[in-house]
Amino acid sequence: MSTEDDHERVDLLQGTLDLLILRTLQPGPTHGHAIMKAISQSSDEVLQVEQGSLYPALHRLIKRGWIAFDHGTSENNRRAKYYRLTANGRKQLSVETTKWERLARAIAQGGDAIVLDEPTTFLDIGHEMAIFELLIALAKEGHAVLLVSHHLNLVARFADEIVLLHRGRIAAAGAPADVMQADILERVFEWPLVVTRDPAVGAPALLPLRAHSRVKHPSQ
Repeated sequence: MSTEDDHERVDLLQGTLDLLILRTLQPGPTHGHAIMKAISQSSDEVLQVEQGSLYPALHRLIKRGWIAFDHGTSENNRRAKYYRLTANGRKQLSVETTKWERLARAIAQGGDAIVLDEPTTFLDIGHEMAIFELLIALAKEGHAVLLVSHHLNLVARFADEIVLLHRGRIAAAGAPADVMQADILERVFEWPLVVTRDPAVGAPALLPLRAHSRVKHPSQ
């Protein structure tokens, strides 16, 4: 995405572009060029979607079953694919819109702190990551971000500190490496597990075991 007026780059998160496409298709089927034009017009010409971003996003949404396409003829009498929302796509649009509206309201309130309760519930991996990437960008700008989440592995990738609650009490608090300890997590979740390292970023990652695979930790 880019702005023509000031020639600056505006990078939209993958989840944002997906949502814009789904919303553009809500009135009815349309082809790729018209989708790009509609997004541009709806943003007062601020956002210009490039083909290199649009068509991978369309293919991604087709694979997820949220949109489909039929062949047709464009206004220029050229053969084109007309994309349309599927039933699952309409359901997902409702979910995505609600999530992004909640997040937008939290950000729009201003102030130095943003508090969010399970903002990624019911979202797929791509959209979960998009929201977390946005939140880490806000944190780097100086905002304090307080997030309630059950996705410990994802939180451990981004958080500076984790407060782990169990039955209404603080079970552990500190840096992800300090909280994501197998003995602590087994007591909280009452299930056998090991803690390994995320191969992508090196963050601690929880790995549940089969019930019969319980292992002893060095401290035991």
